[in-house]
Amino acid sequence: MQIRADAVGEDYVWCWNTDITKRCDSSPVHVSFRQSTFQGVPLSLDRIRKRKQEFVPSLSQDGRIDHVILDHMAKQVPLEQIARNIAAQFSHQFPSWQEALNRVADLSVKYSS
Repeated sequence: MQIRADAVGEDYVWCWNTDITKRCDSSPVHVSFRQSTFQGVPLSLDRIRKRKQEFVPSLSQDGRIDHVILDHMAKQVPLEQIARNIAAQFSHQFPSWQEALNRVADLSVKYSS
């Protein structure tokens, strides 16, 4: 058996080869498998389109929320205040500031120093 992992962006494509040989009724039986995770999660055409160099992106609702959070963080606003602002501005998505705090805290863990 052979196993290989190829780095692709922040992930890996795993490949493995398996050869099975067994003697059965005096004639060898040989089976080979060549497998990979490459086609395990097919890329959608939309995802490919969004990675092209000429693509002009616009922020989704989640992107707008993260943008506002990161903008507040850049201005060194405390997390509770950011969460309260987010809950007020995006009340349909965050019924309470405590729910917004989860999103704000996740970005704080990821991006703050």
